[in-house]
Amino acid sequence: MSKRMKLLSLALVLIFVFSLAACGQSNGGGSTTAKSEAAATKSTTAENTKAQKSRVVNLYSNLGSDVSIQILIDEFKTKTGIEINNMIAPTVTDELKAKLTTMLASSDDSIDVMWLDELMGVTFAKAGYFEPIDDVMTSDVIKNFSADVIKNIDQSDGKTYMVPMSTDVMFFWCNKDMLSAAGFNPPTTMEEFLTTAKALTKGDVYGYGASWAKGGYLYNDAIRYINQFGGNFLDWSNPGTKEGLQFMYDLIYKYKVTPEAAIGETYEVMNPKFEQGKYAMMFQWTYVATGLQDKFPKSLDIFPVPMYKNNTTISAGWHMAMNANAKNKAEGKELMKFFAGKDGQMVFTKLLTKSAASKEVLNDPAVTKELPTLKYAGQYADAGSLVPRPMHSKVNQIMDTTETLISSFLSKQISIDECITKGQEELNKLLK
Repeated sequence: MSKRMKLLSLALVLIFVFSLAACGQSNGGGSTTAKSEAAATKSTTAENTKAQKSRVVNLYSNLGSDVSIQILIDEFKTKTGIEINNMIAPTVTDELKAKLTTMLASSDDSIDVMWLDELMGVTFAKAGYFEPIDDVMTSDVIKNFSADVIKNIDQSDGKTYMVPMSTDVMFFWCNKDMLSAAGFNPPTTMEEFLTTAKALTKGDVYGYGASWAKGGYLYNDAIRYINQFGGNFLDWSNPGTKEGLQFMYDLIYKYKVTPEAAIGETYEVMNPKFEQGKYAMMFQWTYVATGLQDKFPKSLDIFPVPMYKNNTTISAGWHMAMNANAKNKAEGKELMKFFAGKDGQMVFTKLLTKSAASKEVLNDPAVTKELPTLKYAGQYADAGSLVPRPMHSKVNQIMDTTETLISSFLSKQISIDECITKGQEELNKLLK
């Protein structure tokens, strides 16, 4: 090949190489940009994913660690993408109270949302340990719950601090077979109640059973009767308070439909007597339904509260609250919002609590078919029968003091006037 031809070939090769390089530069430049953008996108996605994964809310509860709590965890994550870190709390109420008191008083931020009973809730709210949740518990949401529970338990100083999650009711129970055999329907008024109770009291069978032992049993029933006569358990100067206590006394000594032994009876004594047909009627909490087994509601069933001056009974429950020092406040608010809605309330019917507080759930046919006591709770709520027990930071001292006085009155050791006078004096000291 001539020198001229070699130079021409070399020139063509160089042109070809530079053309490739140019194309490569152009495409390579575009590729580098694309790669940079892809890398940036990948990095942003990773950061978003990491941020999403890091969205956690710490729930402190004794709701269990079995498969049932997983229902809550899964449902909430599906709805919000937020993971619940279920922190196991003590199951013994006194231990739970001690633990929460220590944590909240020390501004501990390790828990965001907590599960607690109404006594702890009221006490801690007044101490300033909870985050207000008025943006969660709006007027549209609040109307789905008992107005009395919201006002007396979940609200303090004009703000809302808790979401009601369970409903425990002291129901009016009747032995339908006993009443029917004697020609009676479940009573709807005080007069009907007394007539029915008298007719069914024979020998060792009493028309009305009671559990008036000290230790909370007498406290519960005294509150309930005082309420039914329009009284106020924390105000013994109220005429209704005296009427309620006098009625309890009269059930034993005037109408003779309740045994004197009831003054020392606990639920563990009263419940079997009702089941065995020794008591025709009684007031008792929801839990007794489990022990009655196939007799509920076939022969032993729940009925509306008879009307005295009103038709109220007492209710209790557990609530959810948010730590004022929560480090995951946004996530905490999301969880509180979930609990306040129907989906969150519905989840609780599947947990160990087998309960809810929202009227939407309490009146849901599918729920009440599975859990009939919730149907009655919903009916009681609609009838305005549910009134929470009075809560005060010194409730244990109030209970001990008042139970001692009421028990002495029911045992004929002091008169009703002595009971009322001394009771008001003691309450004045405790309520200062």
